[in-house]
Amino acid sequence: QIFLTFAPWVLIQAFHLGPPVFAILGVIISAVSILTRTIVGNAIDIKGERFVLSLEAVVLIAICVGYAFAADIFPAGVAVVVIAACYIIDNSMSAVEMARSTYVKKIAVHPDDVTPTLSAGTSFDHVIAMTIPFFGGLLWSSLGYKYVFIAAAAIAVINLILSSKMKID
Repeated sequence: QIFLTFAPWVLIQAFHLGPPVFAILGVIISAVSILTRTIVGNAIDIKGERFVLSLEAVVLIAICVGYAFAADIFPAGVAVVVIAACYIIDNSMSAVEMARSTYVKKIAVHPDDVTPTLSAGTSFDHVIAMTIPFFGGLLWSSLGYKYVFIAAAAIAVINLILSSKMKID
């Protein structure tokens, strides 16, 4: 949810990208997403949910570092490409939600518990989606955009720790 709100804003405010660039990024994201769905599905089948969700957390940490520090590490022309790549990769990772769903199905005590559990998860996601932008906006306005992504990286580290502790039968 952090990326949905703040990633475009970094590209717009800090790097002055306009609608034509976002249209191109959208086409690239759509094409890449076709591949990532297949890759994620195969990875779930072969490596399992813990691997996929842990890898997602590692990728999110890298994306956060890219957003936060690209402008400090690279010249502006390279930094915008790095941040655009982070934007593409992040937006292409929605397929990882499959791993959460298949994991819930595996651990459910009763098959009738799966749908309510996934629905509750979606509801919690929406509550968080409404809360995070508020606090992220406060963080951005007081310290700058990089701190929003540093905080997101910290959340991704927690996600990595929790994902690595998933019990798989």
